[in-house]
Amino acid sequence: MCKDHHLIFIPCIGPGYFDTRIRPWNEADFKNRDNGRYYMKECLMQPLN
Repeated sequence: MCKDHHLIFIPCIGPGYFDTRIRPWNEADFKNRDNGRYYMKECLMQPLN
């Protein structure tokens, strides 16, 4: 779809932040980072297609 519109897609992954004190509904989307292991498993170990 990006090619059709002469655009590029550059995905970005960041550590996120803990904002449930001001947005309590975000707790449903919270992921335990497990000292970086979640990032390694879910982001770095996946093949880029």
